[in-house]
Amino acid sequence: MNYSHFKGISSIFLSSLISCLFLSCTPPDLVIYKLNQPKLYGNPDYQKYISYKNFMILITSPNLIYNQNGGTVYLDDSKSLEIYKYSEDKVSIIYNGIVSILKSYIPNAKIIDREKTDLILREKIFNLSGLTNKDLEEIKEIYAIDAIIECDINFIRYHLIYTKDSIGGWRYCYCPEVSLSIKCISTETAEIFINKTCHLDMLQFLPKEKLINECPSGDIDWLIGVTLFFSFQDLMSPEDVFLSECNYKYKMNGNKIEYSKAIKDFLLINPNSYRALGTLGWLYLTMGDIKQFIALTLKAYKMINQNNPRDMWIKVNYGHVNLVLNRIDAAEKIYREALFTSGSVEFADVLREDFKLLLDFDKYKTRVKVMYYKIFGEELN
Repeated sequence: MNYSHFKGISSIFLSSLISCLFLSCTPPDLVIYKLNQPKLYGNPDYQKYISYKNFMILITSPNLIYNQNGGTVYLDDSKSLEIYKYSEDKVSIIYNGIVSILKSYIPNAKIIDREKTDLILREKIFNLSGLTNKDLEEIKEIYAIDAIIECDINFIRYHLIYTKDSIGGWRYCYCPEVSLSIKCISTETAEIFINKTCHLDMLQFLPKEKLINECPSGDIDWLIGVTLFFSFQDLMSPEDVFLSECNYKYKMNGNKIEYSKAIKDFLLINPNSYRALGTLGWLYLTMGDIKQFIALTLKAYKMINQNNPRDMWIKVNYGHVNLVLNRIDAAEKIYREALFTSGSVEFADVLREDFKLLLDFDKYKTRVKVMYYKIFGEELN
């Protein structure tokens, strides 16, 4: 496993392309619409912000409606158009994405139930009269909130673009596009420490040489997650920024040599960065150097905080080291603990991919297959 906030970018462009219509006429005005690539920067005050523990998340959306078939549908408030009602699952994806990001940077973050927000208004209206003891306890809990996160959904849609085809003609397709505005406010000081609008589309994640001839496709839910990631950079340490930027560049150009050189240079200045050590070890594994993978992973594992879920990927890699060294019981224990702690299907899928990579080493193929069957109850081919 690798340090990556962009897991899955490389597979997106291998998926089926969105249906395109090939055109041989003069190209229209709307050709190769492209936003600037997002930048990573972090915040020098990040330690102050990750000291917050209790958050309330409020999500609002205007009358811009996600439309599966492209474009945007505008709701007429005077009519009941349930068929175009804003997709609730997109709101849930955003909410769960924010929770995931908060807990990745602040492992003990607590999210206050959204349904309790109306109690604040009730308290103001009734001036504490008419409220039950239970209400008062809930209000007390609300007052423990360190920060309120507001997320405005500007739009989640597909926009129309034109690209060249392989024979000199033109085609159009719909490109996934997301725009979110995030604001985070301290309840104690009223300081706004996150205040930005992030607007991304899938064209930003195509290498330059593919912009002309490829029609961007991909999961709009994935794009929502990446948009949230760029929106919460103020919680990132300099190490997070560097590693994420390296990983992002690698996903764009696939150059492992350049990626590993950047990590090595970083380690010259930051020799105790266990995430950098773990990342470099993983790169060596993908390049077939199992000895370097073992050495760097062991070094990184000794430095991690065992209770920090952000470092779970290093623990899993330590499980791989145990498997390679034929410490079967130790490896199995680590894998099962990791799956139990994560509790996510996505994590299990990433672990499956790890086993497939280990399968490339003939010397360990048998034990990898046996372990895969123990963990997942199915054959690895």
